Amino acid sequence: MVRVLENLYENVLTFLPERKADSLLMIVSREELAVYHWKNGLFQERGRFSQNIEGHGRFRKFMEGHIHGVEVYVLVDVIEEEMKGEVIPCLQGSDRRRVLDRRLERLFPATPYRRAVSQGRMAEGERILYSALVNPVLISPWLTPLREMKVAVTGLWSQQLLMRRLLQQIDRGSERTLLAVLTSFGLRQTFFVRGRTQISRMTPMRQAMGEVQTGIVSQELIRTQRYLSSLRMLDRGQEFDLFFLAANELSREIARLQVSLEGARLTVVDVEALAGRLGIGEGWQKGGLELLTAQLLLKRPPESHYVNPRDFQVGSGGIRGFLDRWRRTSRVLIPEVAGGGGQKVERPGRRLGDLLLDRGFITQDQLQTALAEQKRSSETLGRIVVRLGLVGESCMRDVLAESLDHESVDLAEALPQAEALAMVPKSFALRHGILPILYDREKKQMVVAMANPMNASVLDLLQARLEPGTTVSPKLAGEADVASAIDQYYGHELSVEGILRELETGEVDLESLVDPTGEFSHPMVRLVDALLTDAVKQEVSDIHIGPTAGFVRVRYRIDGVLRQIYSFHKHLLPSLLVRIKVMGGMNIAETRIPQDGYISLDVNGKKVSFRISLQPTINGENAVFRILDLRREIRSLVDLGLTRHNLEELQRALNRNMGLVLVTGPTGSGKTTTLYSMINHVNNTGINVMTLEDPVEYPMPTVLQTNVNKAVGLDYAAGIRSLLWQDPDVILVGEVHDSETANMALQAAMTGHQVLTTLHANSTLGTLPRLLNLGAHKDFLIGNINCIIAQRLVRRLCPACRKHSRATLDERRILGIEEGKEDWVYRAVGCDECFGSGYRGRLPVMEVLRVDDTFDDLIYMGAPRKDFIAHGRTLGLRTMVMDGIERVKAGVTTLDELARVVDLKELGEMALRSDHV
Repeated sequence: MVRVLENLYENVLTFLPERKADSLLMIVSREELAVYHWKNGLFQERGRFSQNIEGHGRFRKFMEGHIHGVEVYVLVDVIEEEMKGEVIPCLQGSDRRRVLDRRLERLFPATPYRRAVSQGRMAEGERILYSALVNPVLISPWLTPLREMKVAVTGLWSQQLLMRRLLQQIDRGSERTLLAVLTSFGLRQTFFVRGRTQISRMTPMRQAMGEVQTGIVSQELIRTQRYLSSLRMLDRGQEFDLFFLAANELSREIARLQVSLEGARLTVVDVEALAGRLGIGEGWQKGGLELLTAQLLLKRPPESHYVNPRDFQVGSGGIRGFLDRWRRTSRVLIPEVAGGGGQKVERPGRRLGDLLLDRGFITQDQLQTALAEQKRSSETLGRIVVRLGLVGESCMRDVLAESLDHESVDLAEALPQAEALAMVPKSFALRHGILPILYDREKKQMVVAMANPMNASVLDLLQARLEPGTTVSPKLAGEADVASAIDQYYGHELSVEGILRELETGEVDLESLVDPTGEFSHPMVRLVDALLTDAVKQEVSDIHIGPTAGFVRVRYRIDGVLRQIYSFHKHLLPSLLVRIKVMGGMNIAETRIPQDGYISLDVNGKKVSFRISLQPTINGENAVFRILDLRREIRSLVDLGLTRHNLEELQRALNRNMGLVLVTGPTGSGKTTTLYSMINHVNNTGINVMTLEDPVEYPMPTVLQTNVNKAVGLDYAAGIRSLLWQDPDVILVGEVHDSETANMALQAAMTGHQVLTTLHANSTLGTLPRLLNLGAHKDFLIGNINCIIAQRLVRRLCPACRKHSRATLDERRILGIEEGKEDWVYRAVGCDECFGSGYRGRLPVMEVLRVDDTFDDLIYMGAPRKDFIAHGRTLGLRTMVMDGIERVKAGVTTLDELARVVDLKELGEMALRSDHV
């Protein structure tokens, strides 16, 4: 019945009437908003508005003259969009909606622009594509005036998910397909398996379509193929279809180009013929190929979109009203499916390794590596494969369910019953790794989730705790998922405030803190655990526990700024420090000298490490925790939030396979994050990437990482020497802080290696004298430095509460706002979502200096600083101040926040001193 209704729905859509004659199409990109008038299949461009405050003001004035009788479609193509796909049990109605809503909230908690789109039903369940626009700052400024003017907005759609419909106009029978569409915003590449969207990437390109070189496009296609291979969506050498769409001139060039994509069957699509099939009249070429998907949207809008029409005043009638009426009348025909839990796989049990191979999650070589590791250790094959980073925990859960012929459950979408949780103590659940989900009193049956449902001894222990006659039904779940769910649904025994009240009224037994037996009952143990868990939940980077003359204050560093969260009496500090020292493996009797420690814990299902530093002060020892989420996903360069200019400069530098790339800035300026993103950008199976760090902060499964160990003589310089014997292609060196390390890094760059490292310097041009002061040889500098990056981190305005107001005279002068121009700026306010700060999250302001032959000549001649500045301008160098002001104008941050991290005195020109480099 459901399939019949789906076919009926498709047929009904085919015969729907055309849209209103007067419609506006708005296409949002990272840089601008393009507005088109659409009528009878013809597009007429009405204006383009820059993504800044001036552009927002011009758009508001434009809409004031077009609000009557017009219907608005908003189409988005920005690189901040994310997609995640998975299979859920086949549900209907409210059960399905609840599952999807919970999953969306868990995946994308920080944006209102999110949705779940069905990709069809399979034997295992329904495949859902979760999608979100994770940077609302790019979207909200255009929607706000539409809401205020009560404009009829039909919905907010994305180019990303409309690509599937475009593919259906080109090809229907391919197993694996890469669709590459070059629009005026950039190159969008979307990968499909059997017609279902798997992933979509947007690479921004500054040039107009006719000026884009085929080599750049070819390089991006090759990079995407490598990326798909790293995600195990496409095996090396596996055949796939590549459909390329671009303007006619570039299409002819691509057709002649032998794209070095192994296994690719290239088809250059006849865009003119495609436009004819879509019913688009002449003149669409000026707007770009994004109008092809726009035509698909306008002729038949998808049911699912990012913005709920209830948020706007939508006119009655038309396609939206028809669909709403049709869905209401047809809903009674769809059978409701009760219950939840996992989907049972009706297949005979098979070996886990064979299933992983058949599904393409691992290769034969990787399986042999895992089996060899299994012989050496006592771990199961599934745990080893997850630990090595070959397969994610959720994928392993599904494969294990098939292997064991056992029911599975996704705890991200299961809501445990309160009665079931009350029947099993949290201590028992933690000790044995089980989560009660459901207790059926009539059947006297307890349903639990556990990583090993075949563990009879644990099931017997649980059954003995329950009422006589109660049976236990286990379901398979990921080990980390179970631990996270136990913490989430049981919560803490006591809050931090409650534990502090308990401690204030009682004596603390220091000896019990070092006794491993019964430590969970000690309030100080629970206090430290609660503080660490609370900090991880709030995404804190550092915890400061500092004594003053009369009390101890606990501060969290959130978005680079310390905030006091708790305080307590100073008499509790000694016992707190004893507990910290025990956890960090430090000397509990030593209070006179600094100490360092390290803790690794599973917090909320995440593997988190804490670097501890203790420093004696006149009021007692000060403790600082640096929090490192070991499972945090390494960001791509695109996800760092760089401006297009800086992103292109950085990509250009990394495309060279040799030379030194330096990232400079003070402590806490994001240098390590940028380095890891660079490694993520260049890493592939064809090169050997090795790192030397102090210590390794974030493990990368396919990168060979080494910790510096000065106690045994392995410092940075000695480490670089040893790495050079390991045949590396790319070397990451954590920091250059002495002459030996500087010269060894430069020698490695001289011998054909790409070296990425950091240095403490205030600016890009200040890096060269800094290296010389360290003792680097001038001859080593010449010809071996590719790129120098200086950066700071500024806090991002909270999109939920930021407000705009008129700029002051000083702000107009600093921002360069001319007389008569729009002078709106955004300011921080503060709300519950940002803890009253007005800011949420951070982004880099950056200057990227490309070091060319002229710079080498200036270094050789010992030229004055002003010559370096002058040549930097000829290369288009944008200073951190200039980059930051661009962010302020775009409404992403404030001038006050920018002044906190950079010197605005450098605004007009960089100081022209006569210093010699």
